[in-house]
Amino acid sequence: MNNWQGTVRYVRLLILKTGLEDSRILSTINKIMTAKDFLMALPKKVSKDAIEGMETLFHFDLDGDDGGQYTLELKDGALNVIDGLEGDAKCAIRGKAKNFIKLAQGDINPMMAILTGKVKISNQGEMLKYAKIFGLL
Repeated sequence: MNNWQGTVRYVRLLILKTGLEDSRILSTINKIMTAKDFLMALPKKVSKDAIEGMETLFHFDLDGDDGGQYTLELKDGALNVIDGLEGDAKCAIRGKAKNFIKLAQGDINPMMAILTGKVKISNQGEMLKYAKIFGLL
């Protein structure tokens, strides 16, 4: 579980225990993180030791509110996230931004998201190789 997942789950549990069901509070909690926020925060969250010697290029093409196109480049022990699609991706992830965030927060099962078409992954092997490092599992 990454920091975002832990924080969101804790706040949701707190609301359930206190009996607060104010839709404004729930709406705020669900908007804590956008797809862009999640992806742009990855370089700070990922351990340098975990990515040493690895190289890949991912494209994220996310539709809907808070969507966008992003390139995640892992090269020479550095992880960079760029607005827009650049280079030849080894793996492309497509879907609605809201489904990607649900996946990142642990609100939907990754396998079910793929099987039901909520998230489309061009190279599942490449995704599996990096999913835990990126906080998607």
